[in-house]
Amino acid sequence: MREHTKDIFRTVVSPLSSRGMLHHGRPVLMLGSCFADNIGAYLRDGLFDIEINPFGTLYNPASVAESLSRMLFAKEFDATDIVNDGHMYHSFSLHSKHSSVDPSRVIDNANAAMWRGNRILKKKAPLIVVTFGTIYVYRLLENKKIVANCHKFPASTFERQPLGVNDIVDIWCDVISRVKSVCPEAEFVFTVSPVRHRADGLHGNQLSKAALLLAVDQIVSRNECAGYFPSYEIMMDDLRDYRFYSADMCHPTETAVGYIYRIFTESYCNQQTILLADDASRLTRRLSHRPMTDDIAAHAEFHKETIRLLHELASCHTGLDSTLDRYINSSR
Repeated sequence: MREHTKDIFRTVVSPLSSRGMLHHGRPVLMLGSCFADNIGAYLRDGLFDIEINPFGTLYNPASVAESLSRMLFAKEFDATDIVNDGHMYHSFSLHSKHSSVDPSRVIDNANAAMWRGNRILKKKAPLIVVTFGTIYVYRLLENKKIVANCHKFPASTFERQPLGVNDIVDIWCDVISRVKSVCPEAEFVFTVSPVRHRADGLHGNQLSKAALLLAVDQIVSRNECAGYFPSYEIMMDDLRDYRFYSADMCHPTETAVGYIYRIFTESYCNQQTILLADDASRLTRRLSHRPMTDDIAAHAEFHKETIRLLHELASCHTGLDSTLDRYINSSR
């Protein structure tokens, strides 16, 4: 009786049947909302060849599309892309993590990020995972350009409006066509962020998510190279409980993200890839281990042994060495 009723109070979302689509030999570019950052971090720890939001976290479909086009065609940033708020320099195409008191540093960091994304796109058969967060965009009043981040400029600088479903579909069908012209074997996975945008109001958030879901459905139906991963449905239906939300009641907890990540890997990875990623993750997590004592020598030895074990793992799997080296260098 207990076995028969174990899932009676849950709607379980099963993994998709796309196993083998994602593996350690395939480059991955994660773009979009903070949910892309969360899932991407798991993949990064699993030593996949991945770049996660090179321009920083982006929420609306138009800005994500612009960032992808810029990386695809290697369009570098220059002084015309930089604005000043009286204290810091920013770019309306970038997240604030790229902002600085030094304008040249903003440009240099932005171009370094652009080239990291371009590196992935120049490789054979990249997998591009795109997460949409909201339909609402901010346009500069002076030229109607959609910005990726307002950087706390005065509200009078912008006008706020929603993107229509057809607008999103047209933008992304065009971008996919451009990507395929350069990377014929590229594939896309679209998802809608389960993070709630309460600033839009609960009803406004639902309208936004509904429009994004409709747009993604049309994008996928028009492009054979594109598919949909139901992260939104997993959070809303499978994990329908506030215990899976963090204190702000908007973002998924680490437990929820881990659960969705597991369904993601079971959807797109074969068992061998999953096991390798699990082995790699156990070791990469050791690099962020915080020492429990003041014994500096012991901690240094622990770190050295972790690096040795990682290289030992990489030596058994072709192509993992370069990914491992980038991971270690970026962790320093």
